[in-house]
Amino acid sequence: MTEIIDDLSPLVGLKISKVEVVSICHILRLYFEDKFSVDLPASWRIRSDKKTILGASNIDFYMEMDDAVLDEDDLFYSKKASTLEGKKLIDLSMDGGDLFFELSGKRYIDIFNLSSEELTIIMRKC
Repeated sequence: MTEIIDDLSPLVGLKISKVEVVSICHILRLYFEDKFSVDLPASWRIRSDKKTILGASNIDFYMEMDDAVLDEDDLFYSKKASTLEGKKLIDLSMDGGDLFFELSGKRYIDIFNLSSEELTIIMRKC
């Protein structure tokens, strides 16, 4: 499991420049200073010290594929998640299979491992 921390370690100290939510699959996509993008699995939540701001569980499940509805929801949830923009990644930690991002401005991203497999996180260079 420490491989995840090692793989994501280049992100520590970088600011989040853009946030996208892909509502159809509940993915949280983060862009770090136009150097990296990271897709987080559908078991995430964004929180402050006091409350959950947004989580994958806030997004509906879609029975029909209506592109207009999906695009509208992507924009709505991405706007809610935009509170992360400009925040710097301070630290990464793991507890069991769960991964935790500590950001500046008292923001946090918690990613829960809900399967028997390791977390699948996709990191790309931009």
